Amino acid sequence: MASGFWTPTRRFVRGFSYVFDSFRRFSVVRAVVRDLRRQGLELPTRVTAKEAYGSLIWKAPTLSAVVRILHNPAYAGAYVYGRSEYFSERRSPKTGKASAHVRDVAQWP
Repeated sequence: MASGFWTPTRRFVRGFSYVFDSFRRFSVVRAVVRDLRRQGLELPTRVTAKEAYGSLIWKAPTLSAVVRILHNPAYAGAYVYGRSEYFSERRSPKTGKASAHVRDVAQWP
């Protein structure tokens, strides 16, 4: 299998499939995390440290990581436009970027 930015690995696909299957079985995120740990499975995450910024690493599952996976529409195969709205009058003093405000699902265009 060719490696590349958009080419998912089997490990990646299996891991995410297992998270969703496990959530269907247990319906409780904490139970999913316990199950993942019991199975010895790790989840992918991106490095945010300066040295290796953006590289993919595998870590033990956490409650917050599993919640982010389950709430992210992209993992369900959906592209979502308008989850956030940006206010140009409120900018980060450090970066100058407009601050984002997350909209309720009912407000997504």
